[in-house]
Amino acid sequence: MAQQVSDPFAAWRDWMNQSEHKVGLMVMGESAAYDLSNAPSASALELLSTTCGVSVVDDSYYNLTGGRVAGGVVTPLVTGLGIYAGLTYYAMGGCPIINDFDVLEKTGTGQYSLQLPDFGGFDYYIGISNSQLNDAGYPMRTSWIGNSMAHVRTGAEAVLSRNILVKKTWEFFENDVNEDVTDATIPVKYALMQNYPNPFNPTTTISFNLPEKANVSLKIYNVAGQLIRTLTDQSWDAGKWTLEWNGTNDLGSSVASGVYFYKIDTASFQSTKKMVLLK
Repeated sequence: MAQQVSDPFAAWRDWMNQSEHKVGLMVMGESAAYDLSNAPSASALELLSTTCGVSVVDDSYYNLTGGRVAGGVVTPLVTGLGIYAGLTYYAMGGCPIINDFDVLEKTGTGQYSLQLPDFGGFDYYIGISNSQLNDAGYPMRTSWIGNSMAHVRTGAEAVLSRNILVKKTWEFFENDVNEDVTDATIPVKYALMQNYPNPFNPTTTISFNLPEKANVSLKIYNVAGQLIRTLTDQSWDAGKWTLEWNGTNDLGSSVASGVYFYKIDTASFQSTKKMVLLK
C-alpha cells in the first residue's frame, strides 16, 4: 500500500534540498504561484520563495492592466531574459476570467527570466529562474512561469516556441539536449514578413528570418521618412524571430493613426514593408 504524504510541499522541498545529485524543477500555470502563496502549509511558501525565488505581485495581469473596465491586456507579448534570452511568445489569454496569468517578482537568488509588457511605468514579469546549491552541495535550479504551456503561442510558430522554451529550460538544468529538439530548421534565406495584424491597434507583430548570425537593424518610419522607433539594432542568431511594436515612438509616446514603414537592414539584406495603424 502506498504511503500517503501528509505535506507534499515539504516532501518536494526536502527532495530538492537533500538530493545528492543535480536537481531541476519547472513549474508552469496561471495561478500556480498564487495558490502556493496562499496555501495553509508554511512549506508551500518556503518552496515558492526560498527554493524557487518567487513571490506574487498579482494573480491577474489582465486586471492589473485595467481589467474589464479599462481594457486590460488579454494576450500579452512575453519577452525572454536571462536563460530565455532571444525567445518571444504571446501568452494567449482567450477568456480573461479563466486565463489571466500570474505577475511574479524575484526573491532571494531568483532572477527575472520572462518579462511582460510594462504598464503605468512599472516593469512586470511572468517568469523567474533560480540557481543555487542544495544542502548536499549539488546544483538546484528552478524555472517558474505564470502561464501554462498550452497558452504559449507565436502565430504559426506556436509549437516551435514551446519547444524552444523546453530546450532552454533543459539546458539551464545542465542536461544534454539534441540539436533538433526544437524542430527549428534554419531558414535558407533572409526574409521580412508582413506585420500581423494589419491594420492594427494597438500592437502588431513583425517577423524576420535569418539564415546566419547577423547584426539586425529594424526601424519604423513615418510617411515623411522620419525615424519613429528602433525596434532592434543588435546581433541575432540564425533563426526565425518575432518583435512587437506597440504604436509608440522612441520616447514612449503614442503615435497618430496613419501609414508607417518598417525596414530591416543587415550586412547582406535590406527590405521595407508598409503597415497601417488605425485607432
